[in-house]
Amino acid sequence: MAEKIGVVIVGTGLIARFHANAVKASRKLRLVACVDIDKGRADKFAAEYGCTAPDGLDAALAREDVGMVSVATPSGAHDEAVLAAARHRVPVLVEKPLAITSERCDKLIAACAETGTPLGGIFQTRFSADFEKAKAAVSSGELGRITFARIDVPWWREDSYYAGTWHGTKKMDGGGALINQAIHMVDWLVELMPPIVDVKAFTATLAHPMETEDTAAAVIRFED
Repeated sequence: MAEKIGVVIVGTGLIARFHANAVKASRKLRLVACVDIDKGRADKFAAEYGCTAPDGLDAALAREDVGMVSVATPSGAHDEAVLAAARHRVPVLVEKPLAITSERCDKLIAACAETGTPLGGIFQTRFSADFEKAKAAVSSGELGRITFARIDVPWWREDSYYAGTWHGTKKMDGGGALINQAIHMVDWLVELMPPIVDVKAFTATLAHPMETEDTAAAVIRFED
């Protein structure tokens, strides 16, 4: 069996545990290091998951046994990790969204393209049975000519999810319910439907004490 690919996880908050457990369950990967702006938290994470906690991103990515970076920082802090991965030419997988503005997304994509560094985003619902079924139905032509598609995302978050955290802030989340939760269904539309040519939308903050939107509605026109 081929040697397992060494993984560095950047960020050691809640979502990083899902990354670490996924690496642990994989037959192809092994966790070799973790990095966090809070060194104490990184040290605790490293002790729990049996890896090291180097001083900083560059030190972690300079290791000879590193073959992949997994970015699990808050959305507004993805940029530094992706740019570091590009400098070191280490393939990088990033929690959604890739970045919190289209301009920043373009910068990260360009940096990785320039150095030939593979870059991907985590959209795990692409691997669900429901998506696979929808994809097969669309691709096979079983549905005929599609003239209308609708998505509803009635997912709910308690106030505690936003209060005192980076969630729902412009600086670190880039938005609220749309970029954080509904992004998965937007991803479905982008994959299953023709390219988008026009969007009309409204957003509002109706039920949570948060800086950005907790409600969004849009009408989208596709090419055909």
